[in-house]
Amino acid sequence: MKPLYAIALAVAVILLETPTLRFDLYANPLGWLLLLLALRTLRDDPPYRFNAALWTLGLLALVTDSVLWFPGPSEWLDDAEPALAWAAGLPRFGCFALLCHRLGSAAVEDSRVAAGLFQWTAVAMAAVMVGPVLVYGGGIDEVEDVVGTLVPLAQLALIVLSLVFAGREWAAARETPPGDQPSLPTTT
Repeated sequence: MKPLYAIALAVAVILLETPTLRFDLYANPLGWLLLLLALRTLRDDPPYRFNAALWTLGLLALVTDSVLWFPGPSEWLDDAEPALAWAAGLPRFGCFALLCHRLGSAAVEDSRVAAGLFQWTAVAMAAVMVGPVLVYGGGIDEVEDVVGTLVPLAQLALIVLSLVFAGREWAAARETPPGDQPSLPTTT
């Protein structure tokens, strides 16, 4: 499987919710595990920087979403101060922003369009992270609608861009040396 397909699937699993049920059937921790596995298969070439930071943010988001997957903590967070919900989402959007930046950096040699789209998506993710500070901390209520619109759009853009550019060479999986590839059983 191409890593960007796995990334798109992981982000979709993280985004999907079943609000009518008490328990979310689409387990966010499962999506984060899939995303971390996909990150592991990406190349380690120089354009693919920030591996440690990506992994750290991904693991932090996995832990956060694992706790919030259960109804009790999730309901408490819904009733709590909006700034707490913003803080709980920081690892998610930080990981997504860094991933978009990393993919944009990797694409710059091959496709300036792909690089630009991923970089703009990274900027949108960063705006999602900073926007609530302006709303809750600065009292600039006009920004709230913009940030609320950017939240799903930026994540949807990551899914769409991952699917569109998954077949590009810069998005390919890490190459394994010929001796490390498992051999298929043959029948005679």
